[in-house]
Amino acid sequence: MPDERPAETPVAPPPSAPADGSPAAEPVRSADEQRLHELGYTQELARSMSGFSNFAVSFSIISVLSGCLTLYGFGMATGGPAEIVWGWPVVGLMTLFVGLAMAEVCSSYPTAGGLYYWAARLAPRNGPLASWFTGWFNFMGQVAVTAGVDFGAAFFTNALLEMQFGFSATPRTPSRSSRWCCWSTAC
Repeated sequence: MPDERPAETPVAPPPSAPADGSPAAEPVRSADEQRLHELGYTQELARSMSGFSNFAVSFSIISVLSGCLTLYGFGMATGGPAEIVWGWPVVGLMTLFVGLAMAEVCSSYPTAGGLYYWAARLAPRNGPLASWFTGWFNFMGQVAVTAGVDFGAAFFTNALLEMQFGFSATPRTPSRSSRWCCWSTAC
């Protein structure tokens, strides 16, 4: 039985290689690609997020709306209007300083590893240990933030249910609508 495979077509050299077969010139790199090359990496992640996309991701992570709505009553009860009026700009300014410091580190080490890689590179010794602690502290912070937002959302939901339907979701005080909570352990 004869071999019926089609004949292979010759592969053309890449566009950056000269046609005469001489070695290809070094590709032109941006400053970020050059810095990654100095760190021993090649750029694999396309940096194509627009300014609006970056803002949208950041805004959804910091939970401004859920924090403001759920903690407004707490701030008003514990510190009053002065705390709310002066606390927001002061804390915002301090957060801006932290963000600027992290942006400076990020511009020095522009890798996809983020915090873990920064901790490993900036630690004077035991870089992997610093990276490990950074990862776990970041995880615990995310869990704490989620728990705090959920705690505030529970208060907000409870107030909404009380005002709209007369349903109080407290375990020790029976309400007018106790017949609705037969699934609760308090009933």
